[in-house]
Parts: sequence; structure tokens; C-alpha cells
Amino acid sequence: MDLKQNPFSLYDFLGYFVPGALTLFAAFGASQAWLPRNISQSVSDVFQPGKLEFYLPFVLVSYLIGHALSFISSVTIERYSVWRVGYPSRYLLGNAFPAFFDVAHPKGTRRAVRVAVALFIFPILILDLTLGVAFKLNDLFARPLENVLLDTIATRIGRLVSECTGGEPKPEDIKSGAAQFFLLMYHYSVERPSSHLPKMQNYVALYGFCRTIALIFVLVFWTFLAAIPLRIAPWSVSLPIAAVSGGLAYLFFLDFLKFYRRFSLEVFMAFAAVHRPRQ
Repeated sequence: MDLKQNPFSLYDFLGYFVPGALTLFAAFGASQAWLPRNISQSVSDVFQPGKLEFYLPFVLVSYLIGHALSFISSVTIERYSVWRVGYPSRYLLGNAFPAFFDVAHPKGTRRAVRVAVALFIFPILILDLTLGVAFKLNDLFARPLENVLLDTIATRIGRLVSECTGGEPKPEDIKSGAAQFFLLMYHYSVERPSSHLPKMQNYVALYGFCRTIALIFVLVFWTFLAAIPLRIAPWSVSLPIAAVSGGLAYLFFLDFLKFYRRFSLEVFMAFAAVHRPRQ
């Protein structure tokens, strides 16, 4: 059987293992600095990279933590990006950015969820609403296709949806994403010999990595802010670290937007290259 991807892929390494390992090392450092000496010594006795038997549980635990972080980042940071600028498959076709609180029924519950997510990723939110708006970064990182590519791909998408569903989609349904065409495009491109597949996989790994690392910096931000009232670290140390962590969280959020767009654009280009409409 021809496998298009190894069982342990680049995404597993960048998206799960590396963030999980970084989190474990950060937690170890915090335990040594903040926990009582008897507890920190117990942690230090377990966390011994010099011993060979340390590495197997370290890899497994890192991988599991990475999965948890990846999931949390997907339902917070990725969802926030979708609420702010929409899916790349939609804004690439020129669809306008959605209104953040434009939600379906029940409106009250969904608006509360969006507020909770926005507050949780507060450093990203505040920089997005200040620097992002001032320098129009969303317009830069979530810009649509050029008109020539837009017209060519929109026509091909309509033909693909028609071939797969038997119905002729409306142009506005394609542009808005109501036609649910992106998965059809992706699988159409993957199932045909294409040099685009490795690039798609690399972009998926990179945007997953950036999204999860952004979440880690958000957690560091809240950890050092909480350290101030708890008096486990002086504000002169905690506040600068929290500020830098918030800035890095936003930087990796922008990187996530960049690679998320590049992945979707690569799917568009691969589809345009391999799609042959039925005669």
C-alpha cells in the first residue's frame, strides 16, 4: 500500500512533540524556582535528562501534552482567527471578513463563548486590536487572490462541486464557502500525483506548530501575571516577562495566519494544476 505520509510525520514532531517538550522544560524550571524546596527536589529527582531511562517517558509525556495543547490552541487561537478574518478558503476568494459577534442561534451563548475565548488569549486580542488594526496586518496576512487567479480558480471550483454533487453551485455560494468546496479540492489534489503534497504537509506542520507555540506564550503570560498577586515572583521580573510573552504570542499568531493562508493557497494552486473538467 502506498502511504502518502509516514506514520510519524513532521506534524507529529513540530505540532505535538516539540511544544510538549518545551512545556515540560518550562514547568520544570518553574518548579525549581517557585515550589518549596522539598517538592522541587522531588521533581528534580524525576526529571534527570542524564539518565537513559528518562527519555522514553519524556517523549511519551511530551507527545501527550503536545496533543492537549494542539487541541486547546485549535479551539481558541484558530477559532479566534476564523471569527476575525474567516477561513483562508473564503478570504482568498475575496469574501469579506466576518463580524466577530455575527453568530447564529443561540446568540447569547455563542457570544459569551467568543468573549471567553478572546479574554483567554488576551495578549493576542489586545495587540490584534491595536497594532493589527493600526498597521492593517489582517489585510496583509489574510489578503485575497489576484483577480486573474481568482476568476480561474472560482470557475474550476464550480465545475468540481458540480461533478461531485450533481448540482450547479451559485457563484456567491462558492465565494462565501456555503458550497463546502475546500475538502473536495484538497482530496482531489491529494489523490492525484502532485508535487504539491509535500508542501501542503509542511505548511500544515508549520501552522500547527505556530498556533500551539502561540498558546504556550499565552499561558506563560497568564502564569507570570498570576505570580504578581500570589507574590511568588517580584513584579519587576514578572511584568516584563509577561509583556514579552504576550508579544511573542502575537508574533506566532501572525506566523500561524501566514502558514494557514499558504497551506490553503497551495491547495488552490495544486487543484488548478491537476483538475481536468469532465467533457
